[in-house]
Order: sequence, then structure tokens, then C-alpha cells
Amino acid sequence: MKTKKKIKNILDGFNFEEVHNYMMHRNPPWTWADGFVPTVGQLRKRAKELLKDVTKFKTGYIATGGFFVLKWYKELYIMFCIEDKFE
Repeated sequence: MKTKKKIKNILDGFNFEEVHNYMMHRNPPWTWADGFVPTVGQLRKRAKELLKDVTKFKTGYIATGGFFVLKWYKELYIMFCIEDKFE
């Protein structure tokens, strides 16, 4: 499957409304660097940009604004992480 089709399928299957709802109802609301909660359209646009960017790698990832986008050889993945813990 071509990369553009993979990205379209991922974006069409990802629940941006659920992510937006979580960001709005978190206490305090989850905002991006501009101080605002992104709209569903802004979330979708950013995810598309990240998916396109990660395709430049053979294998790699990009993480920002809650999104974690991974390319593992020919496969693409997207996640929205609400919590992590490192030591």
C-alpha cells in the first residue's frame, strides 16, 4: 500500500474527537504551546504532518503535543499518550 493511502487510512481511523474531548475536560485543560486546546481539525492536521515527517526515516519516531508517531520499517503507527513515567 502506498504511503499516502496508509496515512489517509490512519487519519480516518483515529478518533480525534475523543482526544479533543479528553484535552478539553482534563483539569486543567491540556493546551498546546499557544495556550489553547487545539480543535479537532488542528489535531488532525498536526497528526498528518507528523505522519508525513516520520516517513522520511527507515525506522524512527516523532513525539510532540501528546502524539507519538512511529515508523517501523514499512508500517506506520500513531498514538496519543495521556501519561508516561520515566526514572
